[in-house]
Amino acid sequence: FEGDFMINVADIVVDPDFAQYYTVYRETGYWQSGRFVTDPEVALQYYGAVVPATEQEIVQVPEGDRTSIMMCFYSTSDKPFYLSRESSSSGLGDGEKGISDQILWENDRYKVIKIWPYLNFGYWQCIATRMAGA
Repeated sequence: FEGDFMINVADIVVDPDFAQYYTVYRETGYWQSGRFVTDPEVALQYYGAVVPATEQEIVQVPEGDRTSIMMCFYSTSDKPFYLSRESSSSGLGDGEKGISDQILWENDRYKVIKIWPYLNFGYWQCIATRMAGA
């Protein structure tokens, strides 16, 4: 029974009944004279389910005690989300230094604050908090 029964739910993540388009803005950069200098952000088109964060998910992040709108974004395993990273030593980075992804959805920007890499099931999940009014 070792891993033979993993269900790939990526089809649900991109099912047209649940999924929608959103834009992920990614910034990489480098250290210069003790400051992190970012390269111009890159806009990436994603497609996946977008739902409000549940109480259980919010409890898992320090930002959960703040009054802000938090959403869960899903994508297939080939479209990762990134938090701020110095390197890819965690195995979840792309090898480049960078800051947390920002997501544009319904004319609001959200900052990624927690990632769940459910790669055995074919998808990524992240929680992001709305930046305006936060």
